[in-house]
Amino acid sequence: MPPKLIALLTLSRVSNLPTVWGNCLAGWLLAGGRVEWEFIPLIVGASLIYSGGMVLNDAADAEFDREHRPERPIPSGVISRTAAWGLAIAFLALGSCGLVAAGAFVPWVVLLVVAVVVYDLWHKGWSPSAYVMGACRTLLYLAAASAAGGWFPLLAAVWGAGLGAYTVGITLAARGEAADERVPWLGLVLLGAPLVSAAVTLMMRDVTAPMAQVCLVAWLGWTGYCVVVLRGDGEGRVGRAVGFLIAGMLLIDALAVAPTFPWFGLGLMAALPGVLMWQRKIAAT
Repeated sequence: MPPKLIALLTLSRVSNLPTVWGNCLAGWLLAGGRVEWEFIPLIVGASLIYSGGMVLNDAADAEFDREHRPERPIPSGVISRTAAWGLAIAFLALGSCGLVAAGAFVPWVVLLVVAVVVYDLWHKGWSPSAYVMGACRTLLYLAAASAAGGWFPLLAAVWGAGLGAYTVGITLAARGEAADERVPWLGLVLLGAPLVSAAVTLMMRDVTAPMAQVCLVAWLGWTGYCVVVLRGDGEGRVGRAVGFLIAGMLLIDALAVAPTFPWFGLGLMAALPGVLMWQRKIAAT
């Protein structure tokens, strides 16, 4: 592929997009939606907002990357910082229109875009920014769910909150990526947040379906492996583990939908190897 195209795909973190689609699918199904044509503008809009946020992140971090990650598309000169700013704004605007066209609750869409922008512009040196990043995934769940049924579907909110806390854990881990620093204990604890969502779901509906149990074991095993990588001594271990944990969001989505939609749960779980292979071509972080 042409270098500029590779750089654009890297800036947009396209290898992580299946996790965005999984979030949308889970939120949509948990709110009682059916996969029909209205789902298409939803995933397109969510993809554009995610990629726009990633491009904006690199544009805002260009000076930092020149010192610590000179191979990134902007400091390496493949894509200009001005072009990145323009792409980010266009992606965020078009993505917002896509979510609204799909029927998402407008305040959730607005809050999602605001959270993305706030994180990208102020995450360096501002410790609460990790929680803003977590809020982005929660708000994505809520926006997708609201497009299917009601402005606040409770079950989708439960899983959106669990995924948001898990994302905070990933973000805290990612802060040590440049120097392979140790992950703070809070980050490790928050990686287990989906267990709380599963426990709350157990009080709301039957989650003893065989596929739900399979998804739970798969997620626990994968997360445990990621923690082992995080706490190891290999060079680049933090970046590698962060990519693995992001891919693991598919297993959380699978666990969320498996009790009621076992085949969708199986499909989300089966998508994990594909995402890992894609991450080898296009960096996840």
